[in-house]
Amino acid sequence: MNGNVIIRPVSLADHNAWLAMLDQYDPAIGAESAYAWQRFFATSSGLHGLIAESNGEPVGLMHYVFHDLSVMRGPICYLADLYVKPEHRRRGIARSMLDHLVELACTQRWRRIYWVTEHDNPARSLYDQYGLPEFVRYHVDFSPEHGRE
Repeated sequence: MNGNVIIRPVSLADHNAWLAMLDQYDPAIGAESAYAWQRFFATSSGLHGLIAESNGEPVGLMHYVFHDLSVMRGPICYLADLYVKPEHRRRGIARSMLDHLVELACTQRWRRIYWVTEHDNPARSLYDQYGLPEFVRYHVDFSPEHGRE
């Protein structure tokens, strides 16, 4: 792993780099990016962002949000997005970001971190080192392209 990797909260100065990585991660998010960006800095939103920086360059992003469960006390963290620029992959950056999140969970006494991923995502070999898949996820999509609004 590159020893020059720093994991830190997203800052206002990261906007352009964050937006470029977000577009690489999922171009469909584009129109919603302004909403997400504003939520990082709203104290009541619960959305948090981390940046992985290598030699002063933002090379990865992570977004996570907290929510409650009906039968479990304590913060539950949903890891919504994890992305590392392709030219920086396989250098331990995603692992550093996950380790950072786990460390936050331990020091702040969260109850759980969880996430979902595609069944064929190559990153599953890393994810499997952190936990075990438990559930099948279902969703109902209300976007116009699916005929529901």
